[in-house]
Amino acid sequence: MLTTVKFVPNAQRVPRPYPNRTISRTLGKIATINQNWTGPLPEPYDLWTVKIVSEVYHGIKRGCFIVDPIEHRSPDELTHLPVTMIDLEMRDGILFVRPKKDLHHLWILPKTHRKSLAQTYNAYAVVINLGGTYWF
Repeated sequence: MLTTVKFVPNAQRVPRPYPNRTISRTLGKIATINQNWTGPLPEPYDLWTVKIVSEVYHGIKRGCFIVDPIEHRSPDELTHLPVTMIDLEMRDGILFVRPKKDLHHLWILPKTHRKSLAQTYNAYAVVINLGGTYWF
């Protein structure tokens, strides 16, 4: 599945075999770059279209999403998705948001809407599906 995320600096400086210097918190659960990814790496505060490859600790708030960065995007391309233009699907604690039209546009939900939807639907993550299927 494709979605849009904003990467931020990884504040955790614990030595690890595959440390990521950037992570994303856009989805409500941390997203980290696939350790097998060989393409360009996101810089802090970059927007990227990413492919969700898998989820560590599926179905609970702990863990993370593993993503492959697909395309660097400009903030000028970003459009906030109004809640009146979405379809919702709840699956295993994740609320999937699908735009009612124009799936190829770069959509993102404002943080306040993500938090509100997560609380309303008791979801640990809110993901905008811009195309593709979920991995289960």
